[in-house]
Amino acid sequence: MMLVETSLPVRWYLPREDVRTELLTPSETHTVCAYKGVASSLSADGAPDVAWFYPEPLHDALPVKDLVCFWRAATVFVDGATVDPSMPGG
Repeated sequence: MMLVETSLPVRWYLPREDVRTELLTPSETHTVCAYKGVASSLSADGAPDVAWFYPEPLHDALPVKDLVCFWRAATVFVDGATVDPSMPGG
């Protein structure tokens, strides 16, 4: 799911079944968005807080509930190919 917010880069939220979640571990980091609610962070293989998700989003953010989003600095692979997460459709 592509999420476009004013003054922010495009964010891609992925279903958990499409993410290699066995490589991710829960982090103690939580952030708050005034529109989406409290996000829980995920770390990967020594890299802290590379992704996040909203386990209990606010009403308007229900479509992203439990979907995983990666920071732009993370290397994302789709079907074995590297994807630039900052590009729409990419």
